[in-house]
Amino acid sequence: LAQSKTEEAITAFQAKDYANAKTLIDQAIELDAEKSLAKTWFVRGEVYYIIGSIDKSEVNQLDTKALDKALEAYIDTILIDLDKEHNANCVKRLKILSLLFFNRGVELFNESKFAEALDSFEKALEELEQIVAKLESCELTL
Repeated sequence: LAQSKTEEAITAFQAKDYANAKTLIDQAIELDAEKSLAKTWFVRGEVYYIIGSIDKSEVNQLDTKALDKALEAYIDTILIDLDKEHNANCVKRLKILSLLFFNRGVELFNESKFAEALDSFEKALEELEQIVAKLESCELTL
């Protein structure tokens, strides 16, 4: 029995082969059999979260919008995860993502990159607002 693209992505992710994990999870969300599964979207969130947050430039360069994609994936997970299997982990990650954007804003501000800093601060605030709205729409509690 062949492994699903999501399972292959998990294997690559666990081996710290983030480039391959990214490719595989991007393929998984295009497959009818996998794109409706909360697990697929949660794994996508984890892959992009690592790509966007790890302190290695070769990993960060895999996708400059990785944190944005992680955010979207975690929210999609919450929306389709009827069993709420991944919701607690998604909420934790969403909170961390908001802090990462805030911290990035502080760094940019300290580098006198004020317009970019403002964008990052706004992104952090927007994420918190999205988290609250999505959670309220799903009637979840933190």
